[in-house]
Amino acid sequence: MIKILNEEKGSGLILILIVMMLMTVLGTTALYSMGTEGKQATLHNYKTQAYYLARSGVEIGQQWLKNKEFNIAGVVYLSGDLGGNFVEASDSSKAVNITITESGNIYTIKATGQHNGQKEVVSLEIKNTSESSFPTGNNALYVSNSITFSGSTRILGSVATDFNSPTQIAFNSSGGQYISGDVYIY
Repeated sequence: MIKILNEEKGSGLILILIVMMLMTVLGTTALYSMGTEGKQATLHNYKTQAYYLARSGVEIGQQWLKNKEFNIAGVVYLSGDLGGNFVEASDSSKAVNITITESGNIYTIKATGQHNGQKEVVSLEIKNTSESSFPTGNNALYVSNSITFSGSTRILGSVATDFNSPTQIAFNSSGGQYISGDVYIY
């Protein structure tokens, strides 16, 4: 019996070495995974910042178009940053680039936001039917004729319209309709 135990000396050391190698592989994999997730989170943050820059660019383009009273011909380029330094030029090194095109009474505002190498684009198409009808970019819905809510209609955000009569907005009596925001009448 003593002879058998003496022949198994060092087997515990081999088992510990195998367990340590497995723990090293698992630890290395976990560190790599955390590093990758951190990079993905940073990239997502940059893309989100670029999106909001582009969205702000659309709002700046809307205001610029409104200030010009929709009086443009062809294509207008605006470039700048959110510090208010926009110029009528196309400069891809700026944080926000806006292109406003006019075709008849349809205006298209396309804004590109860029942040740390990430680019996002937001577009808005406006149909100008009169000087008083101008949708704002902060609304979830813009309606220029009439709107009827029925069933379980849910609008998350504000609604803008150029209605001239309160009867142009109708809610079905079945309930379940709501607007989570304000109603703006221009």
